[in-house]
Amino acid sequence: MEMRSLNYQDWLLVCFILGVVGGTAAAHFFGGQTVKAQVLGGMGPGSSVDGAVRQALFWQVLRLRFAQLAVGWLMGLTVYSAVLFGLAAVWGGVTVAVVMSVLTSQKGLLGLPAFLCSMAPQGVCYALAWSVLAMWAGKQEKKIRLAPFGLLLLVGALGTFLEVYASPALYGLWF
Repeated sequence: MEMRSLNYQDWLLVCFILGVVGGTAAAHFFGGQTVKAQVLGGMGPGSSVDGAVRQALFWQVLRLRFAQLAVGWLMGLTVYSAVLFGLAAVWGGVTVAVVMSVLTSQKGLLGLPAFLCSMAPQGVCYALAWSVLAMWAGKQEKKIRLAPFGLLLLVGALGTFLEVYASPALYGLWF
């Protein structure tokens, strides 16, 4: 039996799966109530806020998402980009697993649809942006791609808009 080495995409997938397993174990280890209070304690899906608060939240989340994308872009320019994106994949797996565990403990079998409703609109934008960043990081030649990065920032801005305005409305329709 021959073992082949992992390519970059396989490495990211293994890291993500390890994160999912670790996040699920952590959510169950720390207990449902503690995790619920920490994860969904603030403004979660379906919460109602007025326009001024939602607009302030939009700008706050936008700054955070832009900073995250900038960090991902800078990570991809280093010689350690594969390791750093592996760690980012682990963290992504942990967060997905913890949120999924919380929603499943709250809603039972409706946990998966609740998760998809709370993550679907903005998750598509964020997954696209991070996939492009990961693809750039996996290349041998490290290039500074300013114009395409600007497009990724626009995708991140669209994701932020969907996260703050569309996601709570979508979630509220069903849950």
